[in-house]
Amino acid sequence: MYAIPGLEGHRAAVKKAFNTLLNAGPKMTRWGYERAGNGEDADASERLPAGWTVKRTKAAILSRHPALARSLGSGIGLKLMHIESEILVAVLVEMTEREIVGLGIHDGLLAPASKVDEVRMIMEDVAVAKVGTTIPVSVEAHS
Repeated sequence: MYAIPGLEGHRAAVKKAFNTLLNAGPKMTRWGYERAGNGEDADASERLPAGWTVKRTKAAILSRHPALARSLGSGIGLKLMHIESEILVAVLVEMTEREIVGLGIHDGLLAPASKVDEVRMIMEDVAVAKVGTTIPVSVEAHS
């Protein structure tokens, strides 16, 4: 998602820019660290390279993800976060009903490895029920 041509090696900065654009209105012209002056308040890894203006970055993101054209600069970010939280809560409720222990963490979920297939199915089914489409579900095994 954050692999944008010309910004290889700047994943954290692209992610922050992407989220900023989802939450910003249509008139945004500068990044927050530019408004602050020298940008000392921003983590250097979250700053785009010189020359990557809001306009250029938005165009680069849209060239990779054209379906997002109506979303960037629309202020939709908080609504999307709310929908994501509704999905996670519904997944946890379904897991509780099935007596599967789970713990929501940010945009993820901890669950027993023995239940990974069932939990993945729950997540996929709840997403379809809430937003009408599937969402990518990835699994990371930890020991």
